[in-house]
Amino acid sequence: MAADSPTTQDWQDNERAFAEKAGQNLLDAVNNMSFNDEIFAIEITTAHRTLQQSAMRAMAACIKKWGATEYYDDRNKATVACAKELMTVIARHHFPLI
Repeated sequence: MAADSPTTQDWQDNERAFAEKAGQNLLDAVNNMSFNDEIFAIEITTAHRTLQQSAMRAMAACIKKWGATEYYDDRNKATVACAKELMTVIARHHFPLI
């Protein structure tokens, strides 16, 4: 193997860094007081159907993590409570990459 050929670890590191950056970009957006949930929702729900499925898969992963959260406070109490209820619905669905 050539010295500059990417390894599996390189790919995994890049994938992790990309996902972390995407998550931080979303958090930065929602932290802006002028963030508009409805416009965001329209953008996501009118995107290419495969992208919609991938976005839902990412959102489902967030819901699962929130639903498994044991430590929360009033700032995210509603999120955790809702996620715990949604986990039973999410568990019945699979969002394949098509």
